[in-house]
Amino acid sequence: MKRILLILAFMLALTQMNQSWGQHEIRIQGVVSEVKTQEPIAGVIVLIEGNRVAVTDIDGKFSAFVPNNATLLFYSPDYNDYTLNVDNRQIINVAMTMKVLELQESIVVGKMSKKTIVVDQSELEVVGNYFHLKTKFRVPKQIFTEEKRFIVQPTLVDVTRDNYSYFRPVVIDGEVYTINRMRAQGYAEDEEDFLKPYIVENNLAESDYIYAFHDSIFISREYFNDDFRAECYLSVNANYENVRRDYLDTVVIARGTQNPLRFLDYHIEPLELNDTSLIPKPEMKLVADQGVSKIGFVINKAQLDNSNPQNQVEMDAIKEKLNRIINNRFSTLNGISVVGYSSPDGRYRSNALLAQARTDVILNEIVSSLPKEVRSSLRLSSMAVVEPWSKVAQLMREDSLPMADDVQAVVDKYGDDYVNTQAGVRKLPDYRKVIAAEYLPRLRRVEYTINSTEFRNLTTPEIWDRFNSGEEDISRYEFWNMIESCQDSLKKVEMERISLKKYKNFTLIANREAIRLHHQDSVDLELLKPCLGPYAPMEIKYNQALMALKDGDVEMADSLMRFVPSEARTYYMKAVVNTLNGDYQSAYPYFASVGGLNEVLLLLCMGRNKDADAKISALLEKQENWSNPKIWYIKAVCANRLDDLNYAIDALMQAVTLDPKLEEIARLDSDVMDIIEIIMPSEEGGTLE
Repeated sequence: MKRILLILAFMLALTQMNQSWGQHEIRIQGVVSEVKTQEPIAGVIVLIEGNRVAVTDIDGKFSAFVPNNATLLFYSPDYNDYTLNVDNRQIINVAMTMKVLELQESIVVGKMSKKTIVVDQSELEVVGNYFHLKTKFRVPKQIFTEEKRFIVQPTLVDVTRDNYSYFRPVVIDGEVYTINRMRAQGYAEDEEDFLKPYIVENNLAESDYIYAFHDSIFISREYFNDDFRAECYLSVNANYENVRRDYLDTVVIARGTQNPLRFLDYHIEPLELNDTSLIPKPEMKLVADQGVSKIGFVINKAQLDNSNPQNQVEMDAIKEKLNRIINNRFSTLNGISVVGYSSPDGRYRSNALLAQARTDVILNEIVSSLPKEVRSSLRLSSMAVVEPWSKVAQLMREDSLPMADDVQAVVDKYGDDYVNTQAGVRKLPDYRKVIAAEYLPRLRRVEYTINSTEFRNLTTPEIWDRFNSGEEDISRYEFWNMIESCQDSLKKVEMERISLKKYKNFTLIANREAIRLHHQDSVDLELLKPCLGPYAPMEIKYNQALMALKDGDVEMADSLMRFVPSEARTYYMKAVVNTLNGDYQSAYPYFASVGGLNEVLLLLCMGRNKDADAKISALLEKQENWSNPKIWYIKAVCANRLDDLNYAIDALMQAVTLDPKLEEIARLDSDVMDIIEIIMPSEEGGTLE
C-alpha cells in the first residue's frame, strides 16, 4: 500500500511539472486594422481575463508579454470585439469590423429597461463646401451611472456611394469610470485613451444631461447631388476593467440635405487686366551684324563708275554705318571684309587681277574714312573672284530667258575648259545684245561686309527669325513682341501658350488664358497661382477666386476675395462668394437690391421663412413667372416650412410638371422630400398622374 502511494505521489508531481513546462510567457506583437479599409486602428485595448495588457498606438501596433496559451480580447468602443487564442504565435495581426458600418437604421442591440437616450431630429444644412449637423441629445441619469462611459458618434452617410464620414464624437465618463481608467492606465499614460480629446464635463449626478451638438464635414461639390443622411451611433459601456456594453443603438436623425442655394443663379465674368506697367521692358541683346552692299566699276578698270549715282549712295551708306557703329557705346566694330567680282569674258588671269584691284580700291576707300585708333584694331580681309559662265546662265534663268539653256549647254559641253567655253558662248545669237550688254556688267561688282557686334533691341523680324530657328533664349519681352505682332488670332493664342510654358508667372498672358478657359467653361487652378502674391493685381486674385468657385472650392474663393477691394465691379462676386460661404448677412443687401429668386433663397438660408414666402408670392403674381419651375419649387419649400401642406403640395406638383427633373432633386431635399413622397410615392415608380 505504501508503495502504491509513493507511485501516485510521483505521478502527480510529474503532471504538475509537465503543466508548468507547457505554459510560459512569450512576447507577442502585431497590428490591428479595419477589415475593409486596412487602415490601422489606434486605441484598441488588448485584455486577458479582463486585465489590460496592451493598447494599440497610432499605427495600430501593439506588443506584450503574455502566456503562450492565453486568450486575447481586442476591444474598442467603435468596433466589434475580437477574441483569439495565442497558441504560441508571436506575430498576431487582427482585422476588426466597425459597428456603425454593420448597423442598419435603428437596430437596437440592447435597451435599458427604464428610459432611453433621445437624439433630436435635425437637418443637414449645406454651407459652402460643408455639411453642418446641429442636434441635441438627452442622457437620462437612470441610464448612465458613475461607473459607465457614454459615447455618441454622429455620422454622415453618402447613401449613393455607401461612404461614411464621421463628425466629432462626444464622450461622457462617469466619475468611477474615470478613476478606474486612470488607475488601469496610470496617470502618466493617460494620453493612451484616444477618446480623451472628446470627453465633456457633465452633471449627471443632479439631473438628466442635455448636450447641444454642432459640427461640420467638408464635402467636395462633385458629391453634392448624392443622397445623404445623418445618423448617430450611441453606446453606453460598463466599467473600465470589465468592459461590457449595456446599451447600443443607431438612430437616423436627418434625411436629405437642406440647401436652397442649389438654385442660386449667377453668372460672373472674369476681369480683363490692362495694367501697362506689366508689359515687359525691352532687353538689349548682343547681336552680330553684317552689312552687305554692291558697288559698280568702269569696264576693264579698277575705277568706280561715277556715272552710276547708286555707287555714291552706297559709299555714303557705308561711311554712315561705320560712324554709327563707332559712335555707339553699345556697338563694337570687329572687321571689314571685301570681295571683288569680275565677269568671265576675257582672259581669266586678267579678270582675277582686275577683281583684286577693284577690291583694294574699295577697301582703301572704306578704311581711310576711319580714325587711326579704330583702323589699328580691325580685322581686314579681301578676296578676288572671277564669276563662271554658269553664273550667267543662272541669272538668265532667274529672268526666265530661254537663252539660259543655250549658255548652260555650252558650259556642260566644255566643263572646266575656260577658253573654249568663252568662245562657245560668244558664238550664241544675241551675245552682244543680251549677254555682253545686260548680264556681264551685273557680274562686275565689289561686295563689302562690315562685321560688328551691338547691344540693341531686336526688331520684330529678327525676333521671329530667332524663334523659328529654335533659339531657346527668347526673353519675356520678345515673346510679348511676337504675340502683339500676330495678325492671326489662332497663332496669337498659340504663342501665348508657348510663352506661358517658359514664363509661368507671365501675368498679362496668364490672365488672358484664364479668361479664355472661363469662356470655354474650363478650370485650371494652377494657371494663375504663380502670379499670386502680396503685390499681385486685384484682377488676378479676382479671377483665381472665380476659377476656385467654378471648381467648387468656396473656401479658396472666399480667402482670395478678402484681398479684393470692394468696388462696383467686384460687389457681385463678393456677394456670391459670401452667400456660398454662409455669410448671408453680408451678401443679402446686394441680392435684396437686385431682387428675384436669389433674394428668396438667401432669406430661406437665414431662416426668414415668412419674408421668403412673401417675396416668392410676389414673384408668382407676375404672369411671366408662372412657367418657371424653380419659382414654384421654392414656393413649395416656403409653404412647407410654414406648415401650409396643401399649398406646398400644389406648388411642388406644378414645379415637377413643368420640369420632371426636379423630382430627383426633391427626393434628396429635406425641405420637400416628405411632400414628393405624398405626390409620387417611390414604390409606385415615381410618376405623375
